[in-house]
Amino acid sequence: MHDPGHLLFRRALRVAIVLPLAYLLTEYVLKMPYGSTYTVFGTFVLLSFADFGGPTRDRARAYIVTGLAGLVAIILGTFAALNPIAAVVCTFIVGAGLTYSGLLRGYVATATMAILLPFVIAVTAGPGLDQLPQRLAGFVVAIVVSLAAALLMWPSHTRSALRQRVADAMDASANVIRAMWPPSDSSGGPAIDLQTRQRELTEAHHRMREQFDGQLMRPGSATSRDRALLQTIDELGRMRIILRWEPGSGDYKMPGDEGLARCSAEAMSSSADAIGRGGEAPHSKALDHLREEHRLELQKWSQEQLSEGNSQIVRPTLDAGFHLRLTAAMAELIARHTRIAVGAPAEEHPFGGWGLPSVDKEPSPLRILRNHLTFRSPWFRNSLRAGLALALAVSVVYLTGVGHGFWVVLGTLTALRLDVLGTGKTAVQAILGTIGGFAVGTVLILLLGNTPWALWILLPIAIFLSGFTPGAISLTVGQGSFTVFVIVFYGIVAGPSLETGEWRVVDVGIGLAISLIVSLMMWPRGVATRVNESLIASVHASTAYLVAAYERLANGPSSDKQLEAAATAADAAVSNAYESFDLAIAQRGSGQELGPTWSFVANAAGHISACADLVVFLATVGSNPTAGSNTGELLVTCAKQVQASADAATDNLCPSLTEKQTQDYCNRQAFTSEQFEQPQVSGLGNTFAQLETQVDTCLADWQTGAATPSDDPVGQRALVLVWAEEWLIHLMWVTSRIEAATTADSGSASLMPIESDKATA
Repeated sequence: MHDPGHLLFRRALRVAIVLPLAYLLTEYVLKMPYGSTYTVFGTFVLLSFADFGGPTRDRARAYIVTGLAGLVAIILGTFAALNPIAAVVCTFIVGAGLTYSGLLRGYVATATMAILLPFVIAVTAGPGLDQLPQRLAGFVVAIVVSLAAALLMWPSHTRSALRQRVADAMDASANVIRAMWPPSDSSGGPAIDLQTRQRELTEAHHRMREQFDGQLMRPGSATSRDRALLQTIDELGRMRIILRWEPGSGDYKMPGDEGLARCSAEAMSSSADAIGRGGEAPHSKALDHLREEHRLELQKWSQEQLSEGNSQIVRPTLDAGFHLRLTAAMAELIARHTRIAVGAPAEEHPFGGWGLPSVDKEPSPLRILRNHLTFRSPWFRNSLRAGLALALAVSVVYLTGVGHGFWVVLGTLTALRLDVLGTGKTAVQAILGTIGGFAVGTVLILLLGNTPWALWILLPIAIFLSGFTPGAISLTVGQGSFTVFVIVFYGIVAGPSLETGEWRVVDVGIGLAISLIVSLMMWPRGVATRVNESLIASVHASTAYLVAAYERLANGPSSDKQLEAAATAADAAVSNAYESFDLAIAQRGSGQELGPTWSFVANAAGHISACADLVVFLATVGSNPTAGSNTGELLVTCAKQVQASADAATDNLCPSLTEKQTQDYCNRQAFTSEQFEQPQVSGLGNTFAQLETQVDTCLADWQTGAATPSDDPVGQRALVLVWAEEWLIHLMWVTSRIEAATTADSGSASLMPIESDKATA
């Protein structure tokens, strides 16, 4: 039995208490026999499937909006039922559309079943315009009682296990920061083992990803809080990458380094306290102020050193500051996302974080949905499968005239999974549970059929088990409990009869058969075998965006159109990769061995794209630091070298594998955190050496003109130039991590040779 925090128990108990009262109100007080079905099943689905979390105001608004959408669905289903063809077509559109809307996640995904069920009941009930007022009124009762119960009966939710894992990763990141930049007054205390702290961070990050990956209802873009939590998790992945990188910084330090490191660690710790332990929302203004002061300090110092002819010490000092500033920027972003994730208002930052993006601007849902309008998108394909399956189920209902036809549709929904193997397994569990429930219900009807009061006593018990057992025990037991529930309920409504149970078994069996047929017809292998393809595409698109960003830095605004197109393509490809990975983990189970590799490559693609964003910002500040030399050309050439290396490393994944090859691929994988323990990138090649020489030449040339007017600060030019080079070195290091993640145990040979894919293509 699995019920952390007794959440399922409380939810099931709530619906067991409320649902019978709602039925009594509709049937006997309001006297609406045609509305009672919508009251009963509406209440059940609203309280069991649409149990919204978050603040009271947001939960209330979510229930109201979902209820209104359910009313629209009833109207649509009732009118569609006037014509069988219209019913089938409308079911396809509604089923596919609601499934596709799951991309937005958050409240939108949670509300899907609560909107779909009343539509299904209405569209399978046949013509009934005269019943429409009662149907709507019955569902209104369900909305009112569900809203009251959700807000008044055990409204508090246990703190999310995911949020606790996020907090643990934040704490571990703070510890690594303290170990990397220890305070100057800690020399007398015990030494902080950096490697130990990094290992703890890796373990905490893996626990967070295990909790997060593969959860189809994971936080997404539907609400600002959900979006902020998702972005926090993404930023923690990038923070881990940064804190694994140990550049050779030497002994060059600035006076502000210690304060910036300390404030960064404090920001991570306060974020962990807020999101995992209910503490005060973190504040990032102080860190933003220190970052700006640190930049101005570096800029002023560079200006002074260049004016004094000390160009040889500028580079190592700026190199040392780059890693710290990168860490501080990530810490500030995480703190800002955390504030919104815990419901606090976004803070205004007077300095703007020198290129940090805004975190309080909602992304466009239309853009999210548009990015996946392609057959390559797993969400788009899955929505088509769901729409076709539901439409086929409705067709069978109209052609056969089976009793309680909406159970056929629900049976289809119950079993339909991302691949045929998952669908078949679920179908077996569902039919066994339904038959078992029919057997139990038959015994109960035979024993208690003539005593209505006994059925009323059994009703809340059956409701409780229907709400509790699917999540706490198994789908089989859950289907059996729900079957007993409908037998008891219809025994109260229409008198004790075995016919209800018989129709239940027949209808569910038909629905399961439909789900199997559709799974065999449309993408039977699901998405797992296509994850590699989407990951390869995401890295290729991200590196192409990176090259475009450096071309913008080197050539100026003339390349803005190309840059915008590359940024859009990278955003869409990275989003598709994350979704493919997420759905594949859900299809195969989080325990598959390939998950860490998929996770790292997906995060690496997102990291490369984020780095390109920051390079674009560097290209927009101050004057062009590459003007009058071939430095810009060398930067672009090195960016293309990063692109070639990252693309080649990712190509080890192989885009298309057979089912057996994919399984072999998973079984052979031996990816562990130790593969990240390799030394930093060295021997980057002649091109990088030429770039280093050219940067040094630029710094030396600027010595004579260091005392330039304020509108052309040579110190800022030095920052932009050196950090543009540092981004490339950092990303070459990330590329080496990709190669480690996509190669065999030896760390050299491909896990699955590309030739084998060509042979089976």
